[in-house]
Amino acid sequence: MLPSLLIAASPTCPQETTPEALELRLEDAQQAFSDLDSAAFEAGVRDVQAMLPCIGAPLAPGVAAEVHQIMGLYHYAQGDEAAAQADFAAARSAGQPTLPQGLVPAGHDLHELYQAQPVQGASEPLPPADGTLLLDGRIQRERSLDRPTVAQLQLASGEVYRTDYLLPSQALPAYPAPVAVATGETGLNPPPALSPSPVFRRPALWLGSAGVTAALAGVSWTVAARNRQIWEADQPSWGESELRAQEQLTNRWAFGAAGLSVATVGLVGTSLVVAEW
Repeated sequence: MLPSLLIAASPTCPQETTPEALELRLEDAQQAFSDLDSAAFEAGVRDVQAMLPCIGAPLAPGVAAEVHQIMGLYHYAQGDEAAAQADFAAARSAGQPTLPQGLVPAGHDLHELYQAQPVQGASEPLPPADGTLLLDGRIQRERSLDRPTVAQLQLASGEVYRTDYLLPSQALPAYPAPVAVATGETGLNPPPALSPSPVFRRPALWLGSAGVTAALAGVSWTVAARNRQIWEADQPSWGESELRAQEQLTNRWAFGAAGLSVATVGLVGTSLVVAEW
């Protein structure tokens, strides 16, 4: 039987490591278990535990699943089947539905133990944090209370603030809280309510604008009417091109006058609405 291991995060990291280096050490530990080399397997588990707090990048779900598999094999070797079931449930939740081929012989009771604990169970909501909380390589809203997890806080820069292997009984670390403006009572200042500018709340401004557009509309209608009279009058010296040009000029003034009239009505209506504020 293997000696008991302390499953806890190392308080310091002598050197930052990578998910790739962790995965290589996991493969070594798996091979040692398959070879029934208890000393090498124990060394591999210890190395994995020492490397986890030093991971400087987000772990893929598959790598997190391998961590849980190794811990499940360790607990099984210790005779702690309840802990092994929880580890294996965490591995399945992270995306490894079965033990790797060649790691455990077919028909071994480990295969049955691997499927023993349901993945679904009690959970708790995650607290707000200044970054993205990753559980077993995935963004989650809740944390399971029935199985261990590899918890990481990823900062906005993409760097990992810390990585922790947490047993179900262990609380989440005290992560930095989101940056917010504090108040004495409610904790957060609500965003300021949007309100119209005082300038736009003056009915006289809108009525004055309506007067201007009305005057322009009157001038445009007058010019349009005058051009229509010219176009409809007998012009013996004009050819087809001159008549068409006069018609187009008349239409332009008429369309402009119509647009200004519509704008006047809109401005008058707006002044009535603003007067009610």
